[in-house]
Amino acid sequence: MKNTRKKTKSIQSEVSQVVASVKDLRFLMQRVLMILDRHLQLDSGYFVAISNDNYLTSDLDKNLNMPKSDVFEIADYLKIHRQVFSVSKLPKAYDQLRKLLLSYKVDVVFPIFHGGKLSGFIAVGRQKTPISIRKISGLKDIGGELAIAVDYGFAMKTIHSLNKNLQQKIDNATSEIQKNNRQLQKLDDAKDEFLSMASHQLRTPLTSIKGYIDMVLDGDAGKINQTQRQYLTEAFRSSERMVNLISDFLNVSRLQTGKFSIDKTEVDLVDLVESEVATLETAANLRGIDLVFYKPKKAILIKIDETKFQQVVMNFVDNALYYTPEGGRVEVILEDRVNEVVCLVKDTGMGVPKKEQENLFKKFFRATNARRQRPDGTGVGLYLAKTVVAGHGGEIIFESEEGKGSTFGFRLPKNN
Repeated sequence: MKNTRKKTKSIQSEVSQVVASVKDLRFLMQRVLMILDRHLQLDSGYFVAISNDNYLTSDLDKNLNMPKSDVFEIADYLKIHRQVFSVSKLPKAYDQLRKLLLSYKVDVVFPIFHGGKLSGFIAVGRQKTPISIRKISGLKDIGGELAIAVDYGFAMKTIHSLNKNLQQKIDNATSEIQKNNRQLQKLDDAKDEFLSMASHQLRTPLTSIKGYIDMVLDGDAGKINQTQRQYLTEAFRSSERMVNLISDFLNVSRLQTGKFSIDKTEVDLVDLVESEVATLETAANLRGIDLVFYKPKKAILIKIDETKFQQVVMNFVDNALYYTPEGGRVEVILEDRVNEVVCLVKDTGMGVPKKEQENLFKKFFRATNARRQRPDGTGVGLYLAKTVVAGHGGEIIFESEEGKGSTFGFRLPKNN
């Protein structure tokens, strides 16, 4: 029994770390199955994410696409019974469902709920020694995290799809700009309205999640133990990253409407950069990347918009980690010079094709190899980074060689 509880806690911890650091939904689903397989020695495993009539499946063999009819037959049962169940103990009235699950070699099905809505399920099986409910039921403690990750993944997929469609409409209109300029302007306004509306709608629930987690961490809901604090801290960091992403979209909207402002306060830039690097250490470890921060010995006090520069540093480091392969290295270097401060993020990743480098900091632009590597990217982060740095009288630093890596950074005058 003790070994079972210990194994369950280990599974919970590993899954929680993956949820906090992995953005891509399909990759997250595969990583969760790999964790379960490592601990439970599975013969079969499926992770199904559901959003209304849409669904996404992942399995250990990476070659099975569970049919929609099968997915929603299982989902219909879970919506009624709402709990983990053993296939062998299904009532006789559900013989058809039992036969279906046995055809996938499944022993136990674990539902993922969020706010009363089914966000998906995990189904696992083992031939020689069937898995008991007890060994997987402990996942209910992180079911909320998994549900939020699933909902976030579908939301970003929707935003990316809508943004792609809108951009295509704009591109089509541009070819006829001389005779159809008024229509093009309407499309551009519609895009800005969408970004503002979607960002506000997404930010409200995410900010609420972040706030409640922070209250629990502060002890407002009672004393919590160290394990609970660890899980809540990872959930808080994950929600914070999602809020920052939504802030990027809001800032784009504000730029378009002339409401983008810079609020300067005196900040220790060393602490700011170090905090952002620390936030991404877990992600670096999961990807097998060496993340190093070289900092000056003394504090660097400078007047900047702290929130916006947190997003700039986070964007540079997060991109470097994502586009650097396992075993690579990312170096963050902060230098205090005579009249300026320089921050550099160097990686050993894929680099940017030379012919596409001149467009890299344009709004919604993404290099060809980056789109293949990370289809869910927005093309907003670098555009905003350049805007923020320029708004402080600074300059963007960028160098890259395809296949060898890139350097992103900025220099700021001390008297800005």
